[in-house]
Amino acid sequence: VGATESSQTSYVHSISGATDTYRSETVNAGHFWIPNALYRGPAPNTNSKQIARSSGPPTTGNWVQSDRSIELSTQVYGAVEFACVASGTPGTWAPIQAAYSYSTAVSTTSDIRAHYLGVTALAADVTITLSQNAYAGVEITIKDETNSAGTSGFVVIVQPGGAETIDGAVTAKRITVPGGSLRLKRRGNNWFTLSPNECPVGVTARTTSLSLNSSDRGRFFHNTGAGAQVVFTLPASPALGDSYEFYVTDVDGIRVLTQGSHQIRVNATLSAAAGYTESATIGSNIKVMYLSSNLWVGLSPSGTWTTV
Repeated sequence: VGATESSQTSYVHSISGATDTYRSETVNAGHFWIPNALYRGPAPNTNSKQIARSSGPPTTGNWVQSDRSIELSTQVYGAVEFACVASGTPGTWAPIQAAYSYSTAVSTTSDIRAHYLGVTALAADVTITLSQNAYAGVEITIKDETNSAGTSGFVVIVQPGGAETIDGAVTAKRITVPGGSLRLKRRGNNWFTLSPNECPVGVTARTTSLSLNSSDRGRFFHNTGAGAQVVFTLPASPALGDSYEFYVTDVDGIRVLTQGSHQIRVNATLSAAAGYTESATIGSNIKVMYLSSNLWVGLSPSGTWTTV
């Protein structure tokens, strides 16, 4: 039976027969068809509680705290429902995610519906690009399910999409320890790491060249299993005190390369701008630190290092 109130007709339609068709939809007996919204309370849009449906959080209308909007397309917004957390026009809304998880063995863009993404193979570096379409407040955990990150010679790289950032920078994060994980939350066009200590410093075997960044700080790298020289490119914009350590285990050797106007000093030898130090002598070891403007230094080098 249709209902009429305040010149609005049929905003509740009840079915008493076996089935009925209403607004081109088939509704089973005993169910209510609610075309727009359900209100509970004295009057809509004042102190009543409202349950509506929309594509994304509501952008118009008056809403009160604890109102709900059921999402029409989780593929688009990555949420199954939105909750009004502050009353207003249209109020402030927060996403409620489903417990959705999936896995990948190759580089991919994250599914905006996911709470969890497991990486199931590391035959090469796997890059996860965070979706630019995810709604503010969405969280995702990315985990190395192979338990081989770093030790396999490959890592999981988590990078922002487009011009977005992670912790205010366009720099990617890395999962570099076996079984490591990274949990992030989106706010605006920025992702924030909620569990940065889940990617602790450690030991990484590297068989291919790598551009280092802040998430690699303090790590110990070696070149076990390499088939060619492994080049480690130091960051272009490091912080004072950033350091990385290298140990040669394979005769193909290691090169530590600076960028731009940066130089590296090993013992008494200072490299050229964008210079390097390298060794192919098994057992050679060096820790490099960014000491001052444009200058990296080798701390307690052992073995044979050639600086150019």
